[in-house]
Amino acid sequence: HPLFAKRTFDYCIVDEASQITQPVCLGPLQFCEVFVLVGDHYQLPPLVRNPEALRSGMAVSLFKRLSQAHPRAVVHLTHQYRMNQDIMLLSNSLAYNHRLRCGSPQVANALLPSETAQNDVEPTDPTHADDDDWVARVGSPTSAVVFADTDGLPAPEVRAGSTVRNDVEASLVRDLVDGLVRRWGVAKSEIGVISPY
Repeated sequence: HPLFAKRTFDYCIVDEASQITQPVCLGPLQFCEVFVLVGDHYQLPPLVRNPEALRSGMAVSLFKRLSQAHPRAVVHLTHQYRMNQDIMLLSNSLAYNHRLRCGSPQVANALLPSETAQNDVEPTDPTHADDDDWVARVGSPTSAVVFADTDGLPAPEVRAGSTVRNDVEASLVRDLVDGLVRRWGVAKSEIGVISPY
């Protein structure tokens, strides 16, 4: 931008720097005296699709490269306010060497509201006919983290061109969302479903 050609800044702060490719991150740094990169290279790396760029190391952010080369320059922020202690446990164990802490008791103990809706939800998937209350156990507001193993189900993936779908797992997710809404009164706007499909 022409504005930057004639101006320098005392500081440049780059947020989410661990998700930005090196060339994009380096651009603004040439116009400052001091820079601060904010990010977390244990989370999402830069999105690089070009095979040649991948081979040349462009999927490694400047944040990661510098934090590994200069570990004494890294300041670790240890208090987080996004997830309760049970959800935090997995990433804290695998990536953060148990350094993360919940920022408050409210964050540490946060659960879904425990209001019970009037209607009961029955699973519609025929593979669960003998398990009449799986939605209650998996979607219980008293559990912050549940791993529902579907490997034993006859739930084949279906490929159609470049797309993949799994109708049985989609049905299970639908039943669970329905249970959260109808059984426990969770607003639909408060539910997010993330799927690799």
